[in-house]
Amino acid sequence: MTLFESFPENAKVWIYQAPRPLTIEEREVTSALLEDFMEVWAAHGKKLKCDYTILYKRFVVLVVDEGIQPATGCSIDDSVGEIKKISEAINVDLFDRTNVAFIAENGLIVSTTMADFEEMAQNGDIDQNTVVFNNMLTQLGEVRDKWEGPVKNSWQARFLKSSST
Repeated sequence: MTLFESFPENAKVWIYQAPRPLTIEEREVTSALLEDFMEVWAAHGKKLKCDYTILYKRFVVLVVDEGIQPATGCSIDDSVGEIKKISEAINVDLFDRTNVAFIAENGLIVSTTMADFEEMAQNGDIDQNTVVFNNMLTQLGEVRDKWEGPVKNSWQARFLKSSST
């Protein structure tokens, strides 16, 4: 199944990461608030073609088809306000961009600070093929193709131990 099947490759995407898997209750609260928000999310009074999903119990992803109605500064601010409201409601920080998520050897998704990730990479606990999540992507096509992939193909590659050491 393709992520957001009814949206084009160039749809605008925002990814928010929880530092741990969300509980069932936290996901239910998040979904309920986002369902309500999706019904009213608009730009300059025009309803946005939008949707959301929660991936791997920890990534909240919003999407807008800007070919129908572009998101504007105010509408983006509204979405950020909604995510803040959700963060407060579930008491989980969805705005900490200093966390890196990756798939550990045991297959579990782990979040750690950039400093700890760098240390793990320098110690060889993370290698170029470790799968990481790139939450900086902003277009749906990129998210579909490049969101999860090996460190060597991501911005996190800068943390890898250099071959000259």
